[in-house]
Amino acid sequence: MQTEKILKIAEEEMKYRTSHPFKERGNKFYHGQRVGNIVRSLCDALGYDKNVEALVVAGWFHDARNGMEHHEKLGSDLARERLTGLCSDEELELICRIISVHDQRDMENLDMATMIVQDADLLDHFGLFRAWFSFQNAVRDHLSMADVAENMLRECERDTVDNRSIHFDISREIYEEKVAYIRSFAERLAIEGNGGVVFSIK
Repeated sequence: MQTEKILKIAEEEMKYRTSHPFKERGNKFYHGQRVGNIVRSLCDALGYDKNVEALVVAGWFHDARNGMEHHEKLGSDLARERLTGLCSDEELELICRIISVHDQRDMENLDMATMIVQDADLLDHFGLFRAWFSFQNAVRDHLSMADVAENMLRECERDTVDNRSIHFDISREIYEEKVAYIRSFAERLAIEGNGGVVFSIK
């Protein structure tokens, strides 16, 4: 697999555009890079060593057309068009298939490769990503620190009660740690957003 050339294509397709007007330029490129890194971590933790680089590339490109209708199909088509000849036919088919179903977490008989990429994608949306996203919304909507803290705490409560489709125990552990951390972050933001201090002043 010609990984360096594939990375340059990912940059060309995603690094200089935004998926939504209120998000930073290159947001889906950076999301894809983070997902690819999480894929590697999950593969290591799960002892999965088959076509790992293809899974990483699927992570890079899974949201290449996010912001467009039917972005899964369009992203899969893009990968097939741009990556043909840069990896084996088997790797290309795997990459395109994973991209085409990456949001369909309730499908029956999902293979392990697809589940790894799905979990990596989901995990990147939690933890400090939530703080980053909340701050972007704060600028757009002219929110105060206290407003942002309140919104983040509300999201934490919703996150913990939703029945998220996480496939692996290790992914669940990572998810729970991320939610716990962002809750503690939001709690402190709520205190400091109202001029409070965490330690006692003597």
